[in-house]
Amino acid sequence: MPDDSAAASSSAFAPLRNPIFRVVWIGNAVAGLGTWLQNTGAGWLMTDLAPEPAMVAAVQAATTLPIFLLALPAGALADIIDRRLFLIVSLAVQGAAALALAALTLAGLTGAWTLLLFTFLIGAGNAMTMPAWAAVTPELVRREEVPQAVALHGMAFNGSRAIGPAIGGVVLATVGAWACFAANAVSYLPLIGAFASWKPEAGNAPSRERFLSAIKAGLRYVGSTPGFQRLMLRTALLFAFASAPWAFLPLIVREKLLRGPETFGLLLGAMGAGAVLGGLAMPRLRKLLPPDRLVALGGVLASAAILALGLGAHPLIAAAGMFTFGIVWITTIATLQVAAQLSLPAWVRARALSLYQMAFFGSLTGGTLLWGWAGEVWGIVPAMTAAAVGGVAAAGLGLRVRLPTPDPSAALPAGPALAVPLPQASHPAAPERGPVVVTIRYLVPKEKTRSFLTLMEEVARCRRRDGAFAWRILEDMQADGAWLEMFGLERWGDYPRHAARITAAEATLLARVASLHQGDGPPETHLYLAPTEWRG
Repeated sequence: MPDDSAAASSSAFAPLRNPIFRVVWIGNAVAGLGTWLQNTGAGWLMTDLAPEPAMVAAVQAATTLPIFLLALPAGALADIIDRRLFLIVSLAVQGAAALALAALTLAGLTGAWTLLLFTFLIGAGNAMTMPAWAAVTPELVRREEVPQAVALHGMAFNGSRAIGPAIGGVVLATVGAWACFAANAVSYLPLIGAFASWKPEAGNAPSRERFLSAIKAGLRYVGSTPGFQRLMLRTALLFAFASAPWAFLPLIVREKLLRGPETFGLLLGAMGAGAVLGGLAMPRLRKLLPPDRLVALGGVLASAAILALGLGAHPLIAAAGMFTFGIVWITTIATLQVAAQLSLPAWVRARALSLYQMAFFGSLTGGTLLWGWAGEVWGIVPAMTAAAVGGVAAAGLGLRVRLPTPDPSAALPAGPALAVPLPQASHPAAPERGPVVVTIRYLVPKEKTRSFLTLMEEVARCRRRDGAFAWRILEDMQADGAWLEMFGLERWGDYPRHAARITAAEATLLARVASLHQGDGPPETHLYLAPTEWRG
């Protein structure tokens, strides 16, 4: 008899049964509609203010550059303060910036650089929102529903893309760009209300880390996690070339197709429709193709869509290219983001996802500026052709950069039962004192030394992932087979956090190391603390 629960979880709309996710999802759809009105208005307005390819491309760059610059600080804040409040404030900042731009545009005071400035400010608000937004998704639904929850958020955003640009084109033609910006300002209100009504579970309370320490801990985690690094590289490879349509679409409509804002909106709408179809197909696609091949196929199809957009001389060809591009956009982004979210423990999720977003938006921003420059030098058609060829090459290269396989035990805490318990203090200390040094002494038979040292290479990554700023393995030259593991933490307050961060997968690794110890008792452990406060 089939498992009804499993069948329900595989449904494209299963997460919407959760009331809070449903409310947030609706708010996301409305905010997405406003975003596409904003983007349509800004892109088209720039073709009036400064119609050079570089300036039009700069609108997209001004949207994505803040995410590259602010994602890591935003991720750290989202991990150490109340994510719900953080999201509400960030969304309110975006709404205020959009409202100010609408007022300036209505008064006729918006020039090219003013438009870029406010586009950057709205992008900055978005940059502050994104890590927290990505991090809360696994808190709103069950783990098995996370892939489709991510796809549903993409469908909401891209469903808004299907109608938002078309509405934006009509608004541009009948009222003006200021009305697009004003609509965007109002669109944030439902999502702010949705998060205001959400009551996070007590177990998801923020940590008490300091801001700079939280940033360094996030960097150490990603720097010690090769699978996550491969994910970031794969993302950057794909979207460096897939950024080309964003650089040229307004100019393709105006100069190549000789059409107006309505056609611009309809082409963006075609992409949104493709994205909705891609989101609906995600459950089936995940069954048919492993993530690595799905992303590689997406790169090839994106290149074909870029070529159609660059070479096609009719709006229907361009619409077919954008429709295909939309399918690829949602399926690849959802696949990559799910691989990221499901491989991360809760304590570092926003910080690590912020680095993933830096790879994504850094690639998107750099690619947009690069293709804008290429369009100035070579022309739009040669630049789009180069992007398509490069995209195919990147897809092939990407297959050699394997995506991480999500492991539930890698994100779950180990609990108190460790094979070698960390040493406990006999008396309290001020949280700011440090550094802390922990030593563990192993006795390993000579024939097992190679296996021991191989395992300790992975232990080093585990310690750094969980907050250690230094790690060493030392051979005791006065006792055969004796090895000393030593690692350091910046502050005494970091020590209990380090212990709590050890995951079930890491506990299994530490148990394998402990099984090689051949002493009369368990490995000997010691705990040391510097007598002054940490000043580093």
